[in-house]
Amino acid sequence: MDLASLKKKYGIPGKIEFTLGQGGLPVAIITNEFAKATVSIYGAHVLSYRPKGQEEVLWMSSLSTFEEGSPIRGGIPICFPWFGPHESDPKKPQHGFARLHMWKVSETTDLPGVKHSCV
Repeated sequence: MDLASLKKKYGIPGKIEFTLGQGGLPVAIITNEFAKATVSIYGAHVLSYRPKGQEEVLWMSSLSTFEEGSPIRGGIPICFPWFGPHESDPKKPQHGFARLHMWKVSETTDLPGVKHSCV
């Protein structure tokens, strides 16, 4: 799905914004009263997490190329369906194939009136 369609169908003003990130990969910027996060649609990879009033808490590698076909390094990756090298086929991608594909956004929701709390 192209960026304009992501914005129109799934964007929520002030809550979820879709834009192009590093390497031109689409990202979702999610903002709420507690934090701001950036999630790459490529690999469903959390690139940034910043609690409100605090510094960035995730590390990103300067070796990331941010291009399809290469994994993003650092942040919070999706490792699926295996972690590390494949048990029987070393030619398969490290940590599985899920982080090497463009994911599909299927729904975004704003729940007005729902009070959030942290314990």
